[in-house]
Amino acid sequence: MYDVLNRFVILLEPIIDFLDEKKQTYPQLKDKEWLYDLMFFTDTMEHLKKLNLLLQGKDKNISELSQSIFSFKRKIQLFEQDVMDKTFNHFPRLKEAASEYDISLTVIINYQTKLKNLYNDFEDRFTDLVALKPSIAFLLNPFEIDIHNNGFKLLKCLLPETASGEIELIDMQEDQGLHMLHKSAKSINEFWKCVPAVKYNNLKIAAYRLLSIFGSTYDVESLYSTMKLIKSKFRSQLTNQHLKELIRCSTTNYQPDFQKLTFTLQTHQPSTSKK
Repeated sequence: MYDVLNRFVILLEPIIDFLDEKKQTYPQLKDKEWLYDLMFFTDTMEHLKKLNLLLQGKDKNISELSQSIFSFKRKIQLFEQDVMDKTFNHFPRLKEAASEYDISLTVIINYQTKLKNLYNDFEDRFTDLVALKPSIAFLLNPFEIDIHNNGFKLLKCLLPETASGEIELIDMQEDQGLHMLHKSAKSINEFWKCVPAVKYNNLKIAAYRLLSIFGSTYDVESLYSTMKLIKSKFRSQLTNQHLKELIRCSTTNYQPDFQKLTFTLQTHQPSTSKK
């Protein structure tokens, strides 16, 4: 949608000239308020496109998704203030269109209302993320949870045994080895992989449940695309088990060491006795 709008805005003057030559009249193209609406809509769609790109990509987790959503909600409030002040720093096309004429208060209030509605849509759509916010804070850094003053606010579905989880959290926060590991780990996934399950079983299960939530639809969409390529009409006799194995090989990040595997097979090759 944004790409089409942006292209139309870029070619707006040539389009108007072309229509004039052909003696075709579209009064909207010379209506100031209609052009303001077009520029405002295009600028808004650009912001939404940037958000959409942030939500895509491989290996995204729920913390990255929530960060992008919460950040964009605050940006909408900034955009609303930007429109009310008529600075239009975040609406460059609208700013350029309004440089010659002052936009009326009625139009400004209309844009403010639309931004409020957009904010409310995000509030309604992502209510579950708001409920998950304390749990995500635990996932990212369990050492900053102030259990004595704020409690341990994990959802019941993530941590059924609250009492055991609280005891494990206090033990973890005093574990200097895990402190150092958390600082040096390449990612939050790597950190929780290294947390000993014997000592922190409830916390590790809760973290894994959070990490198992899809951070974007990329993995699902790419899986179906991969399956479509594998299960073609030329492979009509492909079994479900074989299909499952092929999909797993195609979508995994694991890189097997073929030289090591070959060497191991050669080493363990049974000797044949001479007749």
